[in-house]
Amino acid sequence: MAEPNRIVSNVYPYLRILVQVRSWQHETLAFIDTGFDGALAVPSSVVELLGRPDTSTDWEQADGSVAEAPTYSGSAEVLGLLPLSNVGVVALGNEYILGREILDLFEVTFDHGQRVIVRP
Repeated sequence: MAEPNRIVSNVYPYLRILVQVRSWQHETLAFIDTGFDGALAVPSSVVELLGRPDTSTDWEQADGSVAEAPTYSGSAEVLGLLPLSNVGVVALGNEYILGREILDLFEVTFDHGQRVIVRP
C-alpha cells in the first residue's frame, strides 16, 4: 500500500526540487548535504540570471575558509511536497545543495545508500 505524503528518490543522495528567485525558476536535482546549515545553494554561475542579490552572507567552507556569497530571498519546493517561501538562496559552489534549514522541516531517511525517503 502506498504511503501518502511520502517522496522517494532513487537517485541517491539527491532530491528533485523547484527553486524560484524573482522571475527565474529552475527544476533540478539537489544534493542533500546535512553539513550545510543554510537552506539552498545554487551554482554561482546562475548569479547573472538572478541579478542583484538581496544581501551577501559569509559561509564557512569544509576546509575552514570563509567565502562571501550573494544571497537571495526565494522559494523552494521538494517536488511532491508543499513549497516553502522566504527561503535563503545562496549562490555558492557549482551544484544545487539542499541544507539543514530545509531538511530539518522533514523526516529524511537515507535508506541503505540506495534511496532517500522524505516525509512531512
